[in-house]
Amino acid sequence: MRLPFVWRKVSVVFGGFGFVALAAANIIGPDDWYMLGLLCVSVLAYAIIIIVLGFRDGMRRILTDPFLILIISFSLYYLVGPLLLIFGSEDEISYVVSWYPVTAINAVLVTSINLIGLAIMLYISSYFNGLGIVRTVQPVISFFSKYSVERVFWLFAMIGFIAFAIVQTSDELVSGTIRILAQLLLMAILLGTICQGRGSSRLHSLAIMITIFTSVMGLLSFSKSEAMLPIVVLVLGLYLRSVSIKLIVIILVIVFLGLGLIVKPITEARIMLLLSADNSLSNRYYILQEAFQKAYDSTSTNKTKAGLWTRLCYVPPQVASVDLFDKGQGGHDMELMFWVFIPRAIYPDKPIITRTGNELNAQVTGSESSSTGVGLFVGGYYSLGWVGIILVSVISGLILSIFATVSRLIISSGLMIGLPVGLFGNFMAFRIDGYFVGDYLGPFAMIMMTFLTVLFILHTGIPKTSTK
Repeated sequence: MRLPFVWRKVSVVFGGFGFVALAAANIIGPDDWYMLGLLCVSVLAYAIIIIVLGFRDGMRRILTDPFLILIISFSLYYLVGPLLLIFGSEDEISYVVSWYPVTAINAVLVTSINLIGLAIMLYISSYFNGLGIVRTVQPVISFFSKYSVERVFWLFAMIGFIAFAIVQTSDELVSGTIRILAQLLLMAILLGTICQGRGSSRLHSLAIMITIFTSVMGLLSFSKSEAMLPIVVLVLGLYLRSVSIKLIVIILVIVFLGLGLIVKPITEARIMLLLSADNSLSNRYYILQEAFQKAYDSTSTNKTKAGLWTRLCYVPPQVASVDLFDKGQGGHDMELMFWVFIPRAIYPDKPIITRTGNELNAQVTGSESSSTGVGLFVGGYYSLGWVGIILVSVISGLILSIFATVSRLIISSGLMIGLPVGLFGNFMAFRIDGYFVGDYLGPFAMIMMTFLTVLFILHTGIPKTSTK
């Protein structure tokens, strides 16, 4: 059965849940939390079935179908997360709603927006015809297919490390291209882990060293995702090298516990950094030590109530976004769409395309020092209402469909140097909690411009040799 057709049927189910939730939001009371619980548990049960069936299709499906990753991410952020408002502790609930008040009515409303947005995204993807993409990408795959895994590993490691150093040491605004290149370190981890054969043990060791280095730097950047993502990539590589469900479950449990361990200290560290004028690595190390002590010292009276579950609950900022748009104070994310195609090197005064989260935080708390995410679909509503939801869902669905097509080509051809492009759709799908321009359209534009440049060089810049 064709995968797009499967997603078409799945989209109808998610859409049905979404419209039921939208209708329920108009008839329930502000304290009818049972409706949110019933909705999230029902949809989560269906999503788990889809995820299990997807994993049973094998590793090839996982690597080449970003929509499977999309549903996993959606389930965590928009189904498990909202359940905190019902089953969480009093401290956790009070901590979450202290940012913005929430009722059962608007909690169900934002859940319906997420479900309808996901349904549109999946439905659009089912009609995508990738034949044109296949014909366009094939020459690039043929050209780069001669490179070995080891050579690609060193290429990614060197470029990624240089870009990573620029991002970490620069006090000024760093271009999105440099930030994307820094992610090549993650691809070096993956390639070094899956490599087999002669010299593979050396690459395995280097992959572990890069994982430790980038995770530690992520901690010092007070970023949960930057601290844990290298470990997740290493786990993926271990699974690809030796498929073992038992191993992957054990390691994922360790990763999950690790994430739960660092959530409170990093939240505490961010608060402490705001009160400090020193942004150096040495001061960050000191702050992190203090944050761990404050977060887990039973005698401390200044412990943060933030935990892993609170990190997954986006309901308060989503409710705030809907309320602000309805009051005529919506965001400007869509106004930045066309700026993503203009490199900052050409136009230094280019607007910051990731500013929407800071602007929302400023509207609610009065401070622009922190960026607050609301998710892909509610972010669309925050800018253009229901029109924004449709626009964001359609374009994002097409973007992931393009990556899925390219990924299938790359995996089937064994092109290791193309692995970052192939897997980037999966990473992008997992960022469903981000903003459309900054986390979907912007990265897509940068990758496409790079690809078109390579394609142009292949067609015009490489002289053909003749044989006599």
